[in-house]
Amino acid sequence: MRNRPILCLLTSALLLTAACGSSTPALNRAAGNRLLSPPVAKDSDPDSAVVHISLEAAPLTVEFQPGVPTEVWAYNGSFPGPLIEANQGDRIIVDFINNLPEETTIHWHGVRLSNENDGTHLTQEPVPPGGSFTYDFVVPDASLFWYHPHFNSAEQVYRGLYGPLLVHGDDPLPEATERVMVLSDLDLSSGQLVLPWSDGNQQLENAMGYLGNTQLVNGQVSPVLEVPSGGLERWRIVNASGARPFNLKLPGHVLTMVGTDGGLLEAPVEFDSIVISSGERVDLLVGVDGSAGQSVPFLNASYRNMHAPAFVPDPDHELFSLSFKDSVSGVDRNIPAQLNPIQTPAVDAGDHRFQFNAALDPRPADILDGSVPADKDVFFASFAINGMLFPDVVPHQAQLGTVQGWELYNHTLMDHPFHLHGYRFLVESINGEAPPYRGWKDTVNVPGSPGGTVEVKLIVPFEDRAGNWVYHCHVLRHVQLGMMGELEVTP
Repeated sequence: MRNRPILCLLTSALLLTAACGSSTPALNRAAGNRLLSPPVAKDSDPDSAVVHISLEAAPLTVEFQPGVPTEVWAYNGSFPGPLIEANQGDRIIVDFINNLPEETTIHWHGVRLSNENDGTHLTQEPVPPGGSFTYDFVVPDASLFWYHPHFNSAEQVYRGLYGPLLVHGDDPLPEATERVMVLSDLDLSSGQLVLPWSDGNQQLENAMGYLGNTQLVNGQVSPVLEVPSGGLERWRIVNASGARPFNLKLPGHVLTMVGTDGGLLEAPVEFDSIVISSGERVDLLVGVDGSAGQSVPFLNASYRNMHAPAFVPDPDHELFSLSFKDSVSGVDRNIPAQLNPIQTPAVDAGDHRFQFNAALDPRPADILDGSVPADKDVFFASFAINGMLFPDVVPHQAQLGTVQGWELYNHTLMDHPFHLHGYRFLVESINGEAPPYRGWKDTVNVPGSPGGTVEVKLIVPFEDRAGNWVYHCHVLRHVQLGMMGELEVTP
């Protein structure tokens, strides 16, 4: 047996069967059930340094309302996809089978892997229906990552094709109850999935990304998490939505952030609430305290973001309810003041500008003020980086062993979570101010602004892994409308 933590304590035989890809009744994801963990993908290799799994993409039936079946797309009959667990430095082999009605791939979001395994059009042909592909790579960093398609991603991710990848490593944190939480959303009408850009508001959805009316944690609607008062929880959270940011808040509690996309922070940072944009991850320690029988909502709190309906704050939304069952005492909650010393690499290959622009006709503002109907024909919708619409782009050049400064300028009203494939970066500043924490990132939100340009500066080292990569906004509709560039890294 492999010597690594197992985060999933599943009592449901139904879920265990579904995780193996067998035929099962609809998965119950209705409100009020116990919060489940994603099932762990089965490792077929006895070598402790190799994780070998099979992963099948196929339609799946889920009930978000009792007795009302909804078809989603999923990996291994699990919604979200199964948790892939490995240790830092392990080799991961994934035998992928596509049983969807359209072609697809898998991108391993945030993993610094070999170029041929990146899952984009630059590195492989899409896997056709009935086809297969084997991914084979090493995981050099300990953190929470995730996997999802990189073909027709705005629709495929929305339909349910996403899952977590947790790489364990040594860390100085106190012992805690670990949970992986996958956040997402979808749009339901009478229990049925509303497909993106089919509801008559296409230009607003082009502008904001597709926002569902149902927010999910681990594929569930408003589940319940029972915890003992006095305990310490470690929540490994990924935002797997195609556009929606989540403003995480647990009333009466402090969220201590200890890690981000690329692993542990340099030092822990306390937050009352923390915003996580599409593609980002957070690693939180939470000391939970309450009276027996008390419930506290874990919220996606109201947050003014340029993707919200009518460009106004969403109301508070309960992701799950934290319910106190009993109590424990003597739990060590002492978090070291220093976690992961980070040496800032010196920029030696120049500063490079990346400017974000949008062009939409009709204008969303005219739709919102009522001067143009929401179902008016779309004449034009594009999002560009440096004036170029993908795929008609000139690759940005970098050389192994160098460090570049990247300056991201957002000239639009909309937020743009910026994701870089194959490499990691440090955020140097946001509008001239130091970021709230120091940690390695692969995705950073570049906020929109109605009053001017937002500037985010990055430091990007190109350590190894030559090849052709992409960088893009992680509002996945913006990618389809042109907001992606190509990075060519040479030896």
